[in-house]
Amino acid sequence: MSEGRSATAILTRPEGRNQALQEALQQQGLQSLVLPALVLEEQHHNFDPLIHHPSKFDVVVFVSSQAALSYLNIIAQHGIVWPDSVRVAGVGQASIVPFREQRVVSEQLLLYPASHTAQDSEALWQVLQPHLSALSNVLVVRGQKGREWLGAALEAEGKQVQRLTVYQRQPVLWTGNEVVQLQQALSATQCSILFSSSESVTAILDNMCRLGLEQYWAKVGGVVIHERIGKRLQSEQEKRNLAPLHRLRYASPSVESMCAAFSELASVNKT
Repeated sequence: MSEGRSATAILTRPEGRNQALQEALQQQGLQSLVLPALVLEEQHHNFDPLIHHPSKFDVVVFVSSQAALSYLNIIAQHGIVWPDSVRVAGVGQASIVPFREQRVVSEQLLLYPASHTAQDSEALWQVLQPHLSALSNVLVVRGQKGREWLGAALEAEGKQVQRLTVYQRQPVLWTGNEVVQLQQALSATQCSILFSSSESVTAILDNMCRLGLEQYWAKVGGVVIHERIGKRLQSEQEKRNLAPLHRLRYASPSVESMCAAFSELASVNKT
């Protein structure tokens, strides 16, 4: 792809979440355009220290790195120090990164799926199995929308589960110079778009249709980080009478996996 700059990766994660992938792509000689599809807004007002203090739980589960970061920001504002015995669980390795970076707890207290497995609630559920007998009270920290699967599974095992919304996702309307850059990329190159959440799928397709860019859809490639997101992409395309993307690659949320998927699509573009 570096020859002639024949393809562009459209990176759609929220602002501040694309840099590592952009740098990895650049090292591979691949160009990219950062175009966030969602903005994340912290929701501190939902936190009640009498209900959501970490000391009231045996484990606190985080559905994303944003959930973890927002919760840490909230308890810091309240002057709360993480209790030594409370475990931290993440539905993927990315979800516990803020705890590692801030060194909030020891590594022994972190529970998360291995890198070679799926990064989702079902994978975390398997990790939790050996610890279930010691878990009575669980806090699930998430955005304004989320799957109920893990919470329901814990409740089915007789656990007391609290749910706390600490951030919400809002779609971004692409405007101005970013639209010009997108149009130039679509018309001059083969583009591949990152679909990193179900909400981002809707936001991306809404923007494409609002801007009248449907005619480019047939040549767009996609990198999808979970099968559920792929199913959402399929249903959203059907709603808009868009042909399904044929150049589709699945990846894990790791930078290495996403970079490899974009590189593979770029290689296909050359042929």
